[in-house]
Amino acid sequence: MYKKKTTQEAVLDVLIYYSNCLLSLQECKDLKSLAKKLFLYGITVEMEKHGNRIGFGSFYCNDNNNYIAFLTRIAVLPQYEGKGYGTQLLKRIEEIAFEAGMKYMRLEVNKTNERAMNLYNKMGYVFDGNAHACSCYMIKVLQKGD
Repeated sequence: MYKKKTTQEAVLDVLIYYSNCLLSLQECKDLKSLAKKLFLYGITVEMEKHGNRIGFGSFYCNDNNNYIAFLTRIAVLPQYEGKGYGTQLLKRIEEIAFEAGMKYMRLEVNKTNERAMNLYNKMGYVFDGNAHACSCYMIKVLQKGD
């Protein structure tokens, strides 16, 4: 089951809950401000199964010029890694972005994060330029039923 977070407090709850498994959240000094930004301008979706929290993703669908959605964060709890939940979650995120009128999904990934790079390649993402020395952008054309 996927739950779209519809309040700033719900987004903050997700960020706090997953902060132990997502390094970028551990480094974030102000989760309240991040939650506000994601609530106002983005979409946060959490995946649950049998009442257990599995993972979440946050993304933006507000580029109405180029129709590019941007995945800012995706995480699956360590005990659920390697079981296909990341793939399922990313597919749902892509569906929501497509339904919102987006034509592409773009993301930034650390070049040393092999698990993520493999997932994105498997899901059809291609290299779209270097972001920084240690990270790159990847992009995918979104299609119905993808």
